[in-house]
Amino acid sequence: MTVFHVMPQFHFVNERTIIGGYASAVARLAVAQAAEGSRVEIVSRMPDLSTERFAGVNLSNLLEDADANSHRHPIRFARQLFGFLRSRLSDEDSIHFHSGHAEYALVSAVVGVLLGRRMVHTLYCPIRPGARGLTQRLAVKMARFCGVSFSGMSRNVCKSIPGRAIWTPPVIDSEYFQPDANAPQDCQILFVGNATPSKGLVDLLLAFVNLVDGSEHFEGGFSFSEGTSLVVTTELARTSESKELSDVLNDLNGAGALSRISWLPIVPEMRELLGKAAVHVAPFRSTNGPSDYFMSTLEAMAIGKVCVVSDLPGMAEVIRDGENGFSFRSGDSADLRRALKRAIECDRSAVGERARNFVITTFGRSAVENTNRLYGDLNG
Repeated sequence: MTVFHVMPQFHFVNERTIIGGYASAVARLAVAQAAEGSRVEIVSRMPDLSTERFAGVNLSNLLEDADANSHRHPIRFARQLFGFLRSRLSDEDSIHFHSGHAEYALVSAVVGVLLGRRMVHTLYCPIRPGARGLTQRLAVKMARFCGVSFSGMSRNVCKSIPGRAIWTPPVIDSEYFQPDANAPQDCQILFVGNATPSKGLVDLLLAFVNLVDGSEHFEGGFSFSEGTSLVVTTELARTSESKELSDVLNDLNGAGALSRISWLPIVPEMRELLGKAAVHVAPFRSTNGPSDYFMSTLEAMAIGKVCVVSDLPGMAEVIRDGENGFSFRSGDSADLRRALKRAIECDRSAVGERARNFVITTFGRSAVENTNRLYGDLNG
């Protein structure tokens, strides 16, 4: 049996690291399934990358001339996907479609009908409530009518999907993301993501500057400004286009804390970057775009880092405030400042150990088994 994982877009940085929430989740799942002996193939739009081996997973590129950051071309994608799968499918094979946007469920429906096959479609972002999500709900209902089964990245995503949806948490490779006993002791705070408003980078900058320039002191006489820095790893091209961010940086011009902020492009090796950090912060304002679980946060938790996240529903399933991380009110920079203070003052070893144990239990082998059961239900 071959498992075909189908995605409309796939962001590669190098052979091991993928930037992009649900793309990273699919990659880890595929690699884990291949390690357990399954034949696995990822079919996607992968510009500048033709068929190669990815830790035992075969990669097949569709629409090489399409923009990987675009959500357009669904009909073209469906047509090429049908042509690709028609000559390769056997009766035992499973087709697993993945998307962050529910409208792509229609691609699953079209391809499934043309092939005469049932398909699993996993959503990584919740369907919007009310009138804003009407198109998405209609797409899901039509896909169900065509025989598509649905799963969700988080329980929150499952709740947003009309009808029955099974929770299939992402897979985190806890052997790859391991604690480093030689990690630097400086209090480095790390942000990973782009500068679009939904990622909340502006809230983080305001909170960081408020703490440092406010000369706020911590337990044991530790000052936030001593040995503490903020590393922002972002897509610089998109950063420069963010008016909100540009305005805030102009307002903060002259603030002493700005000298403690390092701006990096998206780096090819996330494990090394996460390993150097003491605190990982994900101040997202919404999950309309990013996946409902922030994959870089789960990876940081696997390494045993203290994570600070906004209280969005997906991450509320993961971070138990004060136990395995810290949370704050989304969009509230003052509350984020308080959460950062708590993260710095806490017993970071103990909190990090609880975070890692939670990831191993929830996002390890059991997550692979949960997904594999979906295929058995389809083919049984």
